[in-house]
Amino acid sequence: MARKSRKHLQNQPEERTYSALGRLYFAGIYARTSSHEQKGDSVETQRIIAERYIQENSGIELRKVYIDYGVSSFDRFRPGFDEMLLDIESGSINCIIVKDFSRFTREYLEAGEYLQRVFPSLGIRFISVNDGFDSIRDDATQLSIALWSLLSYHYSIDLSKKIQFVIAYKQEDGTYMPARLPYGYKKAHTEQGIKWVQDDLTAPVVQEIFKDALSGLSAYAIAGKLNEQKITAPSSKFWTNGGVLRVLRNESYSGTLVTRKTRNNIASGRKTIQLPPPEWIRHYGHHSPIIDDISFYSVQSILSGRRSFPPQNRQSEDFFCGKLFCGICGRKMRLKRSSNVSNYYICPMRDAAGSSCPNRAISDKKLRKQVFQALTIRINDLRICYQDTIAYERSPYFLKKTYDQAKMIQLMEQERERQFQVYTRLYEESIINKTNRSADTHGLLQHMARVRTISQKRLSEIVQSRDEYQANESSNSKKFDQYKRFCEQSELTTQMVDEMAEKILIDIGGVRVI
Repeated sequence: MARKSRKHLQNQPEERTYSALGRLYFAGIYARTSSHEQKGDSVETQRIIAERYIQENSGIELRKVYIDYGVSSFDRFRPGFDEMLLDIESGSINCIIVKDFSRFTREYLEAGEYLQRVFPSLGIRFISVNDGFDSIRDDATQLSIALWSLLSYHYSIDLSKKIQFVIAYKQEDGTYMPARLPYGYKKAHTEQGIKWVQDDLTAPVVQEIFKDALSGLSAYAIAGKLNEQKITAPSSKFWTNGGVLRVLRNESYSGTLVTRKTRNNIASGRKTIQLPPPEWIRHYGHHSPIIDDISFYSVQSILSGRRSFPPQNRQSEDFFCGKLFCGICGRKMRLKRSSNVSNYYICPMRDAAGSSCPNRAISDKKLRKQVFQALTIRINDLRICYQDTIAYERSPYFLKKTYDQAKMIQLMEQERERQFQVYTRLYEESIINKTNRSADTHGLLQHMARVRTISQKRLSEIVQSRDEYQANESSNSKKFDQYKRFCEQSELTTQMVDEMAEKILIDIGGVRVI
């Protein structure tokens, strides 16, 4: 028998391992964390679990990992999730892998729609590793998925309430333990539980700070002293005026535990709400004090007096509202007074021994003049922009576009609500009552799911375009107000600096207003 040529095999691509079903799946891993979840559900943990599953099962090739950080499962707008759906539509992936169902969603209608309607119609394989679920092998009935998703939804709401209740109870009982203790304290594990104890390394620093404050030193001077002694600050390398003030105002150093300064709600996704001081909970004598009561409240009296009655000859310090920075090293510029009573600004690193910063000092008078010139140019630019914007917004084209957009959003929202009501009724009847399970009903549900997805995408694009324009218009409106207020100014004012300058950089080449 003649030998067969093998030349056609030399340039063949690498052979891929197919699954037992004879198909190769291109997978996308979806990982999500909420702001309240612990390390056990970290993105890295979810990714490792999913990748291990891919390694242990043939026929799956990882294409991409989609991640949503700090996003609730109830949030309709998840960037990573939306990106995954777009890749599904483009055909980049045909398999989704999650750690468990709760990472995907906890809303029962959304879960049922994707797992029973959308994904099967698109040929998408769905795998939940910890739940042992694989859509191509498991017989997951509509009722089981709906019940699981509904239970998960209520579990999430109930968990949020329980967590908030436990935290509130511990705060009122005085057993609440913050994740991080104030500078000067550390946690100690005892038979009675975790206790606050003084840190032998940092507690003396706190005592020295209060001692210096009682002797009349300002917070700025105390920070400089600590930096000269090369004592590391709690959250950064250097001490600052603000860092010293936070220590001096912290009631914890007098042995008082202060809790419930904020309130939030995990399930609703609302941001943290700052509570007023009268609503705070205080537990006096909660732990060993670093500072006695007399010293602590004496310092509070000194600080209060400084805030209420600033020296008259230092009012000019606030003219630039703390917005002056060195354009070379980035440090905040320092106000100094020379013997002829004229003020000037200098970089603290230039003013320090060794003159490590090459930046030069600039007089207060010269600085005000240069800042005013820079803001005058900005005001003139705002005038031109304002005139162009007014002309555009009065044009027939803009007025018709705005009207058509508002009408389109109204009609699409009405249609989306109608589709949702019809789909919800059909879906619940087919699952709970086990009726209308004909092929026509199944096809109708699939069609409505696709229509809802397309409609939602179109509506989101239109609303996003409108919101972006309105946000830009709101920002421009504030700038135009500045133009109207300051167009006739003949000299620099603190109001101009406060409203028109976010930061003022001073370097050898001059002044830059940002």
